[in-house]
Amino acid sequence: MGWTAPLLLAACGARSRAISGPDASVPDARVPDAQAWWDTPPCPDQDGDGFLPPECGGADCDDADASVFPGAPVWIQRRIEDGDFPSIAIDPDGAAWVAFAGTSPGGPDDVLLATDMGDWLVQGVEPDTGGRPKLAIDAEGFPHVVYTVDEVQLRHAFVERTADGVDWVFETVEDDRGVGAINEELDLALGPGDEVHVAYSHASAGAPQDLFWATGAGDSWVLERVDPGPGWGLSIAIDGEGVPHVAYQDEEELVVAYRRGDSWTKQSVAPTWESNPTDIAFEPDGSMRIAFVQPITDAPSPLAVASNASGVWETERIHGTESFYEPSLAVDPDGVVHVAFSYRGWSQGEKDSRIEYATDAGGLWTIEEVADGRRPVIAVGPSGEIEIAYSKPAESPRGVWHAERTEACP
Repeated sequence: MGWTAPLLLAACGARSRAISGPDASVPDARVPDAQAWWDTPPCPDQDGDGFLPPECGGADCDDADASVFPGAPVWIQRRIEDGDFPSIAIDPDGAAWVAFAGTSPGGPDDVLLATDMGDWLVQGVEPDTGGRPKLAIDAEGFPHVVYTVDEVQLRHAFVERTADGVDWVFETVEDDRGVGAINEELDLALGPGDEVHVAYSHASAGAPQDLFWATGAGDSWVLERVDPGPGWGLSIAIDGEGVPHVAYQDEEELVVAYRRGDSWTKQSVAPTWESNPTDIAFEPDGSMRIAFVQPITDAPSPLAVASNASGVWETERIHGTESFYEPSLAVDPDGVVHVAFSYRGWSQGEKDSRIEYATDAGGLWTIEEVADGRRPVIAVGPSGEIEIAYSKPAESPRGVWHAERTEACP
C-alpha cells in the first residue's frame, strides 16, 4: 500500500511549500528525476524564513538570518557629519539633501547643508547662527533653508542661477522687533509656484507665543499673526491652490489654521500634549494627514495620525501601548503614508532612544526598526525612495545620520 510524504519544491525566491508525493517506489513522471528527490532529502530552509538559499534553487541571500530574505526591508545607514537637528528633502532627480546645525566648539552652531552625491558633500550655509534649519527643494532642484540668527532674526537662504553658475542669496524675513526672541521651533514649505512659506513663533521665558506666518521674497515679506497663543510643535504644508495650512498645539489641543483671503480660520483636530512636534502633509486628493502624539491619562504616549479625508477629522493610532516622540510624516504620490518617529520607554534616556518607521502601504500599519537615534525627519522621493535623516545626540561629538530603505537579496 502506498504512502504520502511531503515533497518540498521552491521556485527561485518563492516560499517553500508542501505537496503530496507519490508512492516512494514509483518515480513520478510529473516531477523531473523524481527518484532523485526521494534518494536525496530536499534542501533545508536553515533559518526557517520560508525561502531556500541559491544552492537549492532559491534566492535567500542569507539563510542563517530569518530577517533577511527576498524583499525584506533593509535600512542602509551612513553618518553624514558632526551636528544635530537635521531637516531632509529630496530633489526632482532623487538626490537627498540634509540641512542641519553643525557643531561649533565654544560658539553658536553653524548652518550646514549636505548633498548625497554617492558620498556626502557638506557645505556651509552660514556660520555661528545658533539656528536649527529647515529645508525645502524647489522645482529646479535648488535648496531653500530658513533658520534663526542669534534668536532675533529669521533668515531665508537659497541658491539661484546666475550668469556665472549658481550662488547663495540671503534674505531677512524678520528682524528684531522688540517682541521677544524668535523661537527655534519653525517650519518651511514651498507653494505650487515655489513661493516660500514660513511658520514660526516668538518666545517668552522659553515658551512659544504669537504664532506667525511669513511669505515673500527679497525685501518684500508679508508677516501675519496666525494665533496670539502658543504654537507648540508647529508644521506647515501648502495645498494645490497655494493656501498655507499650519498644524500646531494650542494648549492641550491639536489644531489646524488655514488662510482664506486675509484671515485665518482655526479647526480643532484632536486632544494632545503641548510639547511634542506635529507634521502635516497633503494627500493627492487634497485631504490632510497630521502625525502627532496623542496622550492617554496615566499611560504611555501613543503615536497617531489624523485625517480629514471623510470630511471630518478622524484619528488613528499607529501604536497604542508605547511612548513615542518627534513624529515626521510624508505622503507619496500614491497616497501611501510614511512616518518616522523616535521611541523611548519611561525609564529610557536620550542615549537609549531609537528611530522607527511606520507605513500604511498594505492597508494596515506596519512598523520597522531603523536605527538608534533621535529627531528623525522623513522624505519620499520621486521614484518612491524612502529616506530618513536623524541625529545621535549621545555621540561625542554629536552626529547627523542618514538611513535609506531598500530590499534584501536584490
